[in-house]
Amino acid sequence: MTDPIIPARVYPAGTPLPPAAGSPPQPSLGPDFVPPWRTPTPPPPPPAAPPPAAIEIHHVHTHIVVAPEPEPEPDGPSIWERLAAWIRPRQTIIGLAAAVIPYPAYGHSLATAWAATLSDARDTGSIRGAYTLAGVALTIAVLINRRRHTWWARTLLATALIGGTGALGWYDPITLLTGVRP
Repeated sequence: MTDPIIPARVYPAGTPLPPAAGSPPQPSLGPDFVPPWRTPTPPPPPPAAPPPAAIEIHHVHTHIVVAPEPEPEPDGPSIWERLAAWIRPRQTIIGLAAAVIPYPAYGHSLATAWAATLSDARDTGSIRGAYTLAGVALTIAVLINRRRHTWWARTLLATALIGGTGALGWYDPITLLTGVRP
C-alpha cells in the first residue's frame, strides 16, 4: 500500500453521492420515506360510537349549612388586672388606714397594739411563743381575707402583717443559726 490515493472528483457539501458501480438504483428519498424494515404499523380502527341515548336532565338543589365560627375567647386578664383584683385598692387603702391610724382614746393603732403584745410575749415568754402567736394570727387573717372581701378583713391582715414585726428581734438570725442568745 504504498500507492497514494488520488481523488478523481470533489463533491461539494450537500450534493448526493453517485451510486456505486454495479449497485441497484436507489429510490428517491423524500421527506416521507420509510425504509422497508421500518414499515409503520397501521393505525388502530376508530372506536365505535356509542349508540345515542336519551338525555335526562336532573336538577339537584343542595343547601350547605355552615355553623358560624365561634368567636375566640379573649385572653385572660393581664397580670396588672389580676393584681388589681387581688389587691382590691379601695378595701386595701381603707384597711391599711384603719390598721395604722392611732385611735384618740388609746393613742395607739391596731398594728402598734399588736406589735406591743407580741413584744411583751417575746420578753416575758419565749421567742418561739411570740413567733407562733404571730404566725397563727397571720394565718387566720389570710384565711379570713380570702373568704371575705371586705375592708375589715383587710384591716385584720394589715394588722397581722405590720404588728407581726413586734415578734422580730435583731439577734434572731444569730440565735437561729448558732443558738447563742444575747
